[in-house]
Amino acid sequence: MVDHYFLNNDKTVFLGEHAPRLQYFSDSRFSQTEMPRPMHRHEDLFEINYIEEGCGRHFIDGRIYLSHPGDVLIYNQGVLHEDSAHEKNNVHMFGLGIENLHLEGLPDGCLLPADALMKIPCSLRAPQVRRLFLGIGEQVRRQKKAQPEVASMFAASILLLVRELAISQEQTEQTKEAQLAQRISAYIDEHFSEEISLETLEWEFKVSKYHIAHLFSRQIGYSPIQYLQRRRIGEAQTRLVFTDQKVIDIAQDVGFHSSSYFTRTFTKIVGMSPVVYREISSKSY
Repeated sequence: MVDHYFLNNDKTVFLGEHAPRLQYFSDSRFSQTEMPRPMHRHEDLFEINYIEEGCGRHFIDGRIYLSHPGDVLIYNQGVLHEDSAHEKNNVHMFGLGIENLHLEGLPDGCLLPADALMKIPCSLRAPQVRRLFLGIGEQVRRQKKAQPEVASMFAASILLLVRELAISQEQTEQTKEAQLAQRISAYIDEHFSEEISLETLEWEFKVSKYHIAHLFSRQIGYSPIQYLQRRRIGEAQTRLVFTDQKVIDIAQDVGFHSSSYFTRTFTKIVGMSPVVYREISSKSY
């Protein structure tokens, strides 16, 4: 069951022409076997939902999010989305439809960039966000002349608060990514002479190899395999200059089973073969 309460925004008293306007408030309850509305999009409307009870499953712009009480879901204008209950439970959520949303640096109708996470855990701020949603529900149910302005002000407050939480979440996620990338690079530094693949890193860090590949490239500037190759070649350079080891032995010691592949990789990264590098470097040192 979904109850929508539409507002008349023809006239406004307190809000400027560029301020967001609340178009509707919804109070939705549904189970796994019910779907209020299948896959759809709103070309001229931004939506935001607050999970009051239950656990939801949300498809938003190509990603799946699992929600819990206190979470907020963001639906930028024009994105394809669908909401349903997760497993055998009922979901109770409040929703807002907002028009005239304009933020600097973002397309119209967008609260967050397209690549941002669209599920925001409100955590300690959940009671505050919840009170604002409940306040909007109270205002729109009164159906008095001045209530649309009050409800729109509450809605604007929610947008500002959730945007603040989203920025904080993004910074936290970036910090977590940086820490994980550092742990991965430290592991490669220590085990570079061993067999290392994305599957190895997935097993070691209990994180999807696809996620590892993307976050490592973002944080380090190289893919994990590129970093591994450069680490091996760097070690080989040191041994070529400061030891008398044969090239074939150095190749095996740093993790290459094929001396020809070692030479090709070394030449590609350094710009000359291992033999030439040793000759030139020995004169310098």
